[in-house]
Amino acid sequence: MTQKKSTTRAGNNRKTGQISEQKATIWLKSHGFQILHQNWYHKHLEIDLVAENGRYRVFAEVKSGKDSNNSFPELKVNKSKQNFLIECADAYTLKYPTDKIARFDVISITYSNYSCQIYHCKDAFFRFKPALKSKSLSHFCDTIINVT
Repeated sequence: MTQKKSTTRAGNNRKTGQISEQKATIWLKSHGFQILHQNWYHKHLEIDLVAENGRYRVFAEVKSGKDSNNSFPELKVNKSKQNFLIECADAYTLKYPTDKIARFDVISITYSNYSCQIYHCKDAFFRFKPALKSKSLSHFCDTIINVT
């Protein structure tokens, strides 16, 4: 008797998250960033990607979702998640000091049947106050459509 291999939702989400982080890594590298760390942990906190270019050290949170959900994955980075990322970035900077400007970016990847869309929100939030008073993240965004 053969056993049926079951796939769980958590397993699928983890795999999608890993694929999304790979796409975000390629995106950042193609825009002149060097990836310093991927999935860097401090206590129970995690930064998806830490990258640098000549001017910035970017702490990037990668979020993904399906186009059919009519939602924006970047909106999953709420105030609580922002505070966790700031705390983790502070710990990272203590361990790996730099003179570069710290920046918090959100890289949102939306999947459709045959492609995906990458939405890079630069300076998505700030250390002491939200970027905007609305629920949207930022207007400093790059978009690329139909990445396979």
